[in-house]
Amino acid sequence: MWRILLLVLFPLACGQEGEFLCPECDGGHSDTADIGDADTDTDSDSDTDSDTDSDTDTDSGTGDTGDTGQAPPDGVYTGGIELLATTSDGGSDTCTGDLRAIIDSAAAPTIAGTAKCTFAGSLAAAYPAGLALGLQGELGRPPAASGTLTVEGEDWSWTGEASDGHFIGSFSGTLSGSTPMSVTGSFDTEL
Repeated sequence: MWRILLLVLFPLACGQEGEFLCPECDGGHSDTADIGDADTDTDSDSDTDSDTDSDTDTDSGTGDTGDTGQAPPDGVYTGGIELLATTSDGGSDTCTGDLRAIIDSAAAPTIAGTAKCTFAGSLAAAYPAGLALGLQGELGRPPAASGTLTVEGEDWSWTGEASDGHFIGSFSGTLSGSTPMSVTGSFDTEL
């Protein structure tokens, strides 16, 4: 009979299903916590935002920034100039002389100079005083330089370089005076 009594009293002592009101019924727990609600939230969120953005913005522009790390090649340059002239009838002669040029990066134009050359062959009679030349130009991205060479009222383009105490260039053009000719030439000067 006591078994029947236990079966009847057990639900009364323990309350609703899953609730325990006494230590004997729940294995030693004296609270009214619901054993079925075991918080097993083991959130081990190890959110370690490891932004590996290796954005290395590199300027790939090819524009001239003006900062080349080189000092301007300012100074007075002297040296030689040579023109090889070919006439329309097939004759040729060489005109040689001296060139003096000033490079001043703060001036406009940055390059200015004068030269005079004389012919030693077939064109000496046509140009007994030789040729007077005027040089103007600008410095570009080092070591580049370019400008205009004026001869007998004709303008010829020249290109060259100015660096390490040297200023050199080459040019070509035509003269349409009393003796028409095509000309190629170069100059080489030093500080």
